[in-house]
Amino acid sequence: MQAMQAIHSVITRHRARTPAPAIPADHTSKEFKDIQDRAAYVYATGTYPTHLRSAMMALLSKIARVGHEPASLDGRGGVIHVDQEMVRRLDLDNHPMVTKAREFVKAGWKIQVARDIKARRPYGKVFLYRDNQQMTVQADGSIKEGW
Repeated sequence: MQAMQAIHSVITRHRARTPAPAIPADHTSKEFKDIQDRAAYVYATGTYPTHLRSAMMALLSKIARVGHEPASLDGRGGVIHVDQEMVRRLDLDNHPMVTKAREFVKAGWKIQVARDIKARRPYGKVFLYRDNQQMTVQADGSIKEGW
């Protein structure tokens, strides 16, 4: 918990130096889809993805906050909560990755934020597991067996 708050603090200080892109009004634009995909990852997992450009991290830190309750769809992990106004504006509840991941969670699958402790957390994939099975839900809602 303290580590996530420290990360969020660094990002918050950094965002003062890095202007965040505005959320485009045109929901069919590439820019809107890019922001929506990255925000959907945060919404589903409760963590920030790795390896993003500074401007996108600045935007994510402006639309999310550190909480004390688990933020992931399975309610087990992550403490980064996307503001409800942004969930509505970005239509995250209807994002294909969120919709499909929610279906798997309801079926008893659990979210694994990364493949292992040193692995990247790509914004376009939600890793799920149940028993000895592994599944990946991708940004477009497609399913891939394994990680």
